[in-house]
Amino acid sequence: MKKWPWAIALIVLLFASCFSTIGERDRVYPRRDPYDRNIQRYNSNWDFGDIYEYLAPYGTWIRYRPYGYVWIPRNMGYRWRPYTHGHWIWSNYGWTWISDFNWGWAVFHYGRWGFDDRIGWFWVPGTVWAPAWVVWRSNDLYFGWAPLPPGVGWRSGYGFDGPFDIPDDFWIFVEGPYFLRSGLYSYVLPFERNRTIIRMSELRQNIGVRGDRVFNEGFDPDVVRRVTRENLGTYDLRETDRPGPDRIGAGEAILYRPTVKANEMATPKEFIEQDAADETLTRGRIYEPATPREAGDEESVLREHHDEEQKILQRTQSEEIRDLDRRFKEKEQAEKEKLKKDRDAQVQELEKAHEAEKAQLKERQKKDTDAVRKRVVKKK
Repeated sequence: MKKWPWAIALIVLLFASCFSTIGERDRVYPRRDPYDRNIQRYNSNWDFGDIYEYLAPYGTWIRYRPYGYVWIPRNMGYRWRPYTHGHWIWSNYGWTWISDFNWGWAVFHYGRWGFDDRIGWFWVPGTVWAPAWVVWRSNDLYFGWAPLPPGVGWRSGYGFDGPFDIPDDFWIFVEGPYFLRSGLYSYVLPFERNRTIIRMSELRQNIGVRGDRVFNEGFDPDVVRRVTRENLGTYDLRETDRPGPDRIGAGEAILYRPTVKANEMATPKEFIEQDAADETLTRGRIYEPATPREAGDEESVLREHHDEEQKILQRTQSEEIRDLDRRFKEKEQAEKEKLKKDRDAQVQELEKAHEAEKAQLKERQKKDTDAVRKRVVKKK
């Protein structure tokens, strides 16, 4: 009988240990060390500390007012912009960006992108997943999209917190037929074209909520099929359990989509202060070779890219003039047809009036004739 108290005490200690372990494992705020987990063992729960650690090998963290810590990707080629290295698909979440980068699952599906003239494009971490945090513009010649800037809030089940503006330089435009192409980067227009195209295009801020999901409606898929002349199917989103590049398979889009929580106590292990960032990152902002092919004569590679931009600029400018001529000819033809219809309608009205006049004249003349005849009869 004297052994029972020791057994009970042992059982209590075991249960206490289990509950203590569960509590430590599930607790997120605060964490003594935001890097205490092996990143290869991550499953579906992340916080900003994990994001800091995961992205560190691929870029530079900067302490940037007022957003906290922001991230700049490393070794991006000339003309790099967010949402350009990859391609678009239509999924059960709407227009979905499939990135070519290992880290694309994080920075193109969470958070916001900003731009600083000194340091270039930077990413601000976020907690809500979307198929792509972009808004859209289009006309008869172009499809365009722009990453949402920092400060654009989103409330689950509701949508955007309020109206917002997109800077002109944020827009990315491609000629309509190339919208679904892989290697979309090669078809992006120089951003100097943006202001002209913005004036010519229609804005579509149609990211919404369908059930429990963020849905990016963007362009009508039927319009995209007609313009691109490609067979646009619908991909079903399937989640993978490991971080890595976005992929597509037979009717499936395979993406890593963990739950991400904010963590104000976490900081990157290494970061640069904002005031020193422009000097530290100046060369990378201007040009860094993106592929081994571009690692040789930098000036020659730069000249090659400049030539490509000039060709795209001239081709699209010429196409806009031709499109303007087509529209004026169509308008002229439409006006001619309208004038002809108006003329025909007026002729019909006149002919009816003329017939009525003829009938009235005939009736009056008949009355006159009858009156004369009556007078003749009376004289006799």
